[in-house]
Amino acid sequence: MVELKHAVAEDFDEIYALYGRNTDLLGPPFPAAIRLKIQEGEILIAVEDGNFLGFCNYHQMGLHTTVYEICVNELARGKGVGRQMVQFLIDTLHKPVQAKCVKDSTAEKFWSKIGKHLTDEPGKKRKLAVYRVEGQNTIKKRKLLEGF
Repeated sequence: MVELKHAVAEDFDEIYALYGRNTDLLGPPFPAAIRLKIQEGEILIAVEDGNFLGFCNYHQMGLHTTVYEICVNELARGKGVGRQMVQFLIDTLHKPVQAKCVKDSTAEKFWSKIGKHLTDEPGKKRKLAVYRVEGQNTIKKRKLLEGF
């Protein structure tokens, strides 16, 4: 069974190593930034039977949570780990999740399966797609706030 929890300082090496193996998708890792996000409690990790499966770097922003990166170990991809991390954020933070990703990328394939495409926007080098994922509780909460 996959356990989802917030990263602690001892998880840094696993996060950094996985990030480093995926620089083609994520860009270069910045150790100080990863350590800061761990301290702020904004990196979620997935572990199963003591094996590190992946991480999710996010930030709570107003009425939604922004996911900056989700990265799952090569051997665990396609098994729902990324989806579980997104659902965990929705369930525990009680906010919808939003993410920007490069158009026509592996990341966009992931987000298009679990979320609603909101818009496209220009990026620094490539066009970006914006996705949003809402759980039933966040939809009900939004309707209450909007006065439905």
